[in-house]
Order: sequence, then structure tokens, then C-alpha cells
Amino acid sequence: LRPPHPRNDPVTLQENSLSALPAAILTLANLTSLDVSCNELAALPDALCQLPLRFLYASDNCLRALPAALGSLSALRLL
Repeated sequence: LRPPHPRNDPVTLQENSLSALPAAILTLANLTSLDVSCNELAALPDALCQLPLRFLYASDNCLRALPAALGSLSALRLL
């Protein structure tokens, strides 16, 4: 038996009328791709910047600002 692979598959939560990001997302320590487009998010949590995100899709929301630490995501390739 092999141990479970430590990576997370991409998480897609688009078009779910979310007004807040589910807290469980922040526990996915190996998450590299998150799609929360087409929701009703007004903000993204600062803790999101602690994940190794390479792709963050957040278009078509009500975002007023982005977390200041977003710039520290060195692996981020697409926002």
C-alpha cells in the first residue's frame, strides 16, 4: 500500500453564491489551484495567502480589495 499523495486536486467552487470562503479550504495545506469565480465574495481571507496557490480564479465577485499578503505568493501564476 502506498500512502495518500500529499497534493490536493484543484478545488472548484464557482457559481455557488458564496458570500464567504469555506473555512475548510484554508486547511488544504497543499492546495495549488482554487476557483471561486462567479460568486458573491466581498473579500478573500488573509489566511488564503498561506497556501501554495499557483492558480487563483476569483473573477466575477464583489471583491473590494485583495489581501495585502497576496503579493508574497511566489508560486502564483494566474490571478
